[in-house]
Amino acid sequence: MARPGADGAQGQGRLFNVTFRVKAPAPQSQIVVTSMSPLGPDGSPVPFSLSGPLSIALQP
Repeated sequence: MARPGADGAQGQGRLFNVTFRVKAPAPQSQIVVTSMSPLGPDGSPVPFSLSGPLSIALQP
């Protein structure tokens, strides 16, 4: 993944990481992206589709 200058992110790989701090165990918890505003190199909106929730088990 590269982000050279004003050209935006290019290539394949991780674009961002999210870290959660687990306060209590849960057999099932959902992570949902409710909105996102991706922009192209010129600042114009980039079309995208939100995926469904990600279900995970939480262990402290």
